Amino acid sequence: MMNDEIITELRATKERLAADANFDIKTLIERIRSEEHVSAAQGRMILQPPPSSTPRSEFQQIRFVRH
Repeated sequence: MMNDEIITELRATKERLAADANFDIKTLIERIRSEEHVSAAQGRMILQPPPSSTPRSEFQQIRFVRH
């Protein structure tokens, strides 16, 4: 496992963001989307990740299915 300054800082940031959202994923997603809208309104471009050319495993198909 990598253990350098960048990884340590990323993990601390992840924990802080999760704690700020009371460890509620829906709250965290709402905040991220809100920040994206503000950034877009300020003229910043929001980039989406490119589509994956790797086929999804059966686990991923089950895990990410919408209910």
